[in-house]
Amino acid sequence: MVKENFKTNQNRSALLLNASYEAMKVISWQKAIVLWLSDKVDVIEFHNIYIHSAKARFPIPSVIKLRTYISSVAFRRVRFSKQNVYLRDGYICQYCAKRCSNKELTIDHVIPISKQGPENWNNVVTACRHCNQRKGNRTPATAGMPLLKEPEAPHWITLVELELQNDMTVPLLWQNYLNHKAG
Repeated sequence: MVKENFKTNQNRSALLLNASYEAMKVISWQKAIVLWLSDKVDVIEFHNIYIHSAKARFPIPSVIKLRTYISSVAFRRVRFSKQNVYLRDGYICQYCAKRCSNKELTIDHVIPISKQGPENWNNVVTACRHCNQRKGNRTPATAGMPLLKEPEAPHWITLVELELQNDMTVPLLWQNYLNHKAG
């Protein structure tokens, strides 16, 4: 059984990099250790915390890099889902700029479905319940409710950054890696 050597719920996630050092995603410390011990990644940075087994002590990886390059095309396509729309828009109503919880937030079709509006990244935004009801079955222009920004499909690095903004503080060790582009 693994015993954690820390009491607080501090950030223990790991930033997964492609072999080209492109940031791919944030993973749990448990998954990072499994990848490390199975020789699939190299550890670039460690957290200052450890886990213990009966016979060993392991530092928790903070930044890991895949040993084999994975085509980043697969990681640039972010799955279209309600939760990912919330992440893309930062849990902010795109009409009134109010930050909302999951319970207060809805998905609004910029061009309503009844007017043949598609259900895709370019036609949906987050809206608080009040704004969504106020807009109703109209476009933002006809409702007199301009959008904060035009919706678009997120890029893979944008999703990583949004996950960090909403769930945790970005560790200083990660900052250089988040700005790296393959090339």
